[in-house]
Amino acid sequence: SYIGEIYTIKIDYEKAMSFHRQAVEVCERLDAQFELAQSLLALGKTEYKMGQVKQSITTYERALRIAKEVDAPQERRRAYEALAQMYANLGDFSSAYRYVNLLSGIKDSLYNSDEDRKIQQLQFNADIEKRESQLQLQEATIQRQKIVNYAAGIFLFSIVIISLVTIRFFQVRKSHREKRKANEVLQAALNELK
Repeated sequence: SYIGEIYTIKIDYEKAMSFHRQAVEVCERLDAQFELAQSLLALGKTEYKMGQVKQSITTYERALRIAKEVDAPQERRRAYEALAQMYANLGDFSSAYRYVNLLSGIKDSLYNSDEDRKIQQLQFNADIEKRESQLQLQEATIQRQKIVNYAAGIFLFSIVIISLVTIRFFQVRKSHREKRKANEVLQAALNELK
């Protein structure tokens, strides 16, 4: 179908029609309804450019029926737009008006659905940002807690070391006092013996 559209742009309508028809046949064989609607829209466009307006209307109406069946709003929009234009060119303004109204309705629906998707995406992004902020806050809290624990560990270790040094200091001091007393007692005993 895309190759057919390229030939339509190049104004080689015979080749374009050949590729469009092949695409339609393949889609019908595979029962690929969505793709069939797209191929029929491309075929209808080429038929219209070739001046086959009535055939083009039939093709677009078929594409529209299929687009409704498979719930393809963009394809419905394209069909409504083309049919409104063709009927207006033919002077059938009541049919053109009907398709313009349908086109307006589908555009509103597409716009609302697009806006809903945008709102959902914004909400999703906000939720993700909120979650990331919470994770960063938790990580910062964990990091602070690690620092506090590390500082507390160093403090306790320092207290233990200071306590051990103080105990050892007092033990050494006591030992020196005892030695001094013992030396004084020995000196006094020596002095008595002399």
